Amino acid sequence: MQSLSDRSVRFLITKLPLRQTIFPGLVVKFNLFFNTDSSNYTIKLDSGKPVLLCYNRLNRIPAFVVFKESFSEDAIREAVGKAIDDRLLDDERSRAIRLACDEVRESFITLAEEILPKHVELTMHMNIWITYFYASVPDREEEPCSICLIECGDDDVVTMLPCAHMFHGNCIRRWLLTTINCPVCRYEMPG
Repeated sequence: MQSLSDRSVRFLITKLPLRQTIFPGLVVKFNLFFNTDSSNYTIKLDSGKPVLLCYNRLNRIPAFVVFKESFSEDAIREAVGKAIDDRLLDDERSRAIRLACDEVRESFITLAEEILPKHVELTMHMNIWITYFYASVPDREEEPCSICLIECGDDDVVTMLPCAHMFHGNCIRRWLLTTINCPVCRYEMPG
């Protein structure tokens, strides 16, 4: 089996207009949207043509920070870092936290002409796209598909999951419509 995998992460932050609230001080609310795309290309041996298995997941995690007296980057770092948890690698996590702090700081520069607003909420949406790419070329002799228990023939399109287990493309597509776990090892698909 020859295989290749890659991962990329993109960030996009959008700010909503300030809105009045009943809470004293400035409330900064982050909605983190983790969008996971996984693309698994399997090269069919007889044609060299790629076949794609793709699935998407979306998780929304809120993070809240309330400033009553003054702005604190440490509070932003802590709230966003806690919401991100272990969903991102260390350098990606640092980049997301830095972007969040920069956006809030920029908002405060705009608000600096006034006294710290009271009863105001600043809402930001941070979209985080995590994309996984997998490509594999199966060897001629493969084990049977663990879902249908039929051997994978030379003309069959097989798909390898991130955990390295392989299945008929149609079998694993149907399987992943009902669960996000590998049928062999219960590995949870990225996301």
